[in-house]
Amino acid sequence: MQDGVRYPHMLDPRTWVPSQNGRKSITIMSPNATDADARSTGVLLMGLDDGMKYLESLPEKVDAFFITDDNKIYSTSDLKKRLQLTDPTYTFVN
Repeated sequence: MQDGVRYPHMLDPRTWVPSQNGRKSITIMSPNATDADARSTGVLLMGLDDGMKYLESLPEKVDAFFITDDNKIYSTSDLKKRLQLTDPTYTFVN
């Protein structure tokens, strides 16, 4: 936190500034934890739309969900069928 602004630990390599992209969280589930970790960083920097397109295009099954600053949850198509919200603070986006 600096001057009332929370800065994430991820730096955008294009600007060398902490990424401010409207997301609280990105979770990626993959058969390989190292791949999931690397993809979460890349997808964070790609942005929601491009990141989701990338994940859905992968030949192997990779599930993911994004939580935005306004408490909306975006998820890959297969994962959305399996998630159940229990906190009314959050909403799924179709």
